[in-house]
Amino acid sequence: MNIHMSDDAIAILLLCSDLTTRNSNIVCKPYTISQWNKLTEKLISKNYSPKDLFQVETIAADLNLENDEIIRIKKLLDLAGNLSIIISQLNSLGISIVTRADNLYPKKYKSKLKKLCPPVLYYSGDLSLFNNTNIAIVGSRNIDEKGINFTREFTTKCCNEKYNIVSGGAKGVDTIAEETALSNNGNAIVIVSDSMQKKIQDKNIRNGVINGNCLILSAIHPEERFLVYNAMDRNKYIYAASEYALVVSSDYQKGGTWTGAIENHKKDWAKILVRKQTDIPIGNQKLLEMDGIIPIEEIQNNLSIEQYVNSFKSKFQKEQANQMKLF
Repeated sequence: MNIHMSDDAIAILLLCSDLTTRNSNIVCKPYTISQWNKLTEKLISKNYSPKDLFQVETIAADLNLENDEIIRIKKLLDLAGNLSIIISQLNSLGISIVTRADNLYPKKYKSKLKKLCPPVLYYSGDLSLFNNTNIAIVGSRNIDEKGINFTREFTTKCCNEKYNIVSGGAKGVDTIAEETALSNNGNAIVIVSDSMQKKIQDKNIRNGVINGNCLILSAIHPEERFLVYNAMDRNKYIYAASEYALVVSSDYQKGGTWTGAIENHKKDWAKILVRKQTDIPIGNQKLLEMDGIIPIEEIQNNLSIEQYVNSFKSKFQKEQANQMKLF
């Protein structure tokens, strides 16, 4: 196979993606993240790597694999013949692939998400943008004029301070943030949960990718249609890519913005900032009541984002110290 990828990466692609099974007559589902983690634990414990699964029958006993799993592995790996053509087709569209076996795989995902990080990522653009300090800007699709202006002002401030903007590529806050970043010569990382192939056809996105200041990323096949599950699952990838995350507008106890913010609050992947103004949605109000949330009432030009965040960190630390003194 003429693919410039390691044998480990090829094995992961065949076993964990639907690149070859998507249009195949073979009814065999790729491994989920949790299933793959269980298999990799067995591989590591016996000093094997994914490429050794190409000879699965010779190592099956060592790995204590059931016959059904042996058959499943063989069926998926036997589809390798079409992989080169499929990858070439994606490359011609400007889409590349990175797996957990590759050095280019985002280290932030491995360190923050650990076993939750996806085995396969599709991307278009400069993957090294991940290594910079990133700020996610998230919010509802439906947003009022005040929220729109706030998003634009905050995004512009981020760009001026050389932060990358991370968004989910959806309508509303996401699109406003990414468009503002690119129009201000900033960097945008857009993590989509569907239709990646369509997203990179957008003129502004395509120009950003060509100019090296836009990265499109997805854990889902580039042709996949919208599914609520994938959109919810994508939230963790947005937060884990970022050091900070601003919630511009959120519903309460429903919707992707609320769900993502609550999950991040528990996991602490990124420090959460929440817009605090008059007439903000109830979701914002409820988030602001939680411990460790940093409110932003207006964009302060006299303070950098880091200075602003650090001032609240100091306040939180003092409050915790006072609580420890209580009798």
